[in-house]
Amino acid sequence: MKNKIFLCVCISMLLFSCKKKEEAGVTNDEVEVIEQDLIVSNIGVQLSKDAAKELESWGEYQMAKSILDSYTSTTKGRALENAKNLSDLVRGMKDSEYPEIINRDDVIIRISVLLNHALRLHDMRTISSISDEEVETEIGKLLAAYSSLNDKINAVFQIEQYEQKYQ
Repeated sequence: MKNKIFLCVCISMLLFSCKKKEEAGVTNDEVEVIEQDLIVSNIGVQLSKDAAKELESWGEYQMAKSILDSYTSTTKGRALENAKNLSDLVRGMKDSEYPEIINRDDVIIRISVLLNHALRLHDMRTISSISDEEVETEIGKLLAAYSSLNDKINAVFQIEQYEQKYQ
């Protein structure tokens, strides 16, 4: 008799524990949410109004700018997916004919630095163990290089305006 009671208690415990696991499994399936961490960065320096107006006709810069602006709020996956396109656009910008006012070594060097960071981000796609922090760091460096380029272009336009004003 004790064996039968013991056996019934064991079976009851087994059934109750299995039922709880099934219920937990159902709620997990219903609430399945794929969530990626958003990487938020900002571009420190944008082009001044005068510089932006002058560079409207430089299509390669405008195309690269549109992708770079999207890197201010992105995910690791999206950033790496767009890295090939970004590196191609920045390379196109570097190889294009520059507007005369910014066809200077100090501007071209900053474009080269921007290209290096875009290529580095593109290379990260092939590394399966790359962490979110490493991608976030590289995006920060990429946007800092872009900001530096914008800052230099603004400085060139300010110098040009100053020289025109006092000549």
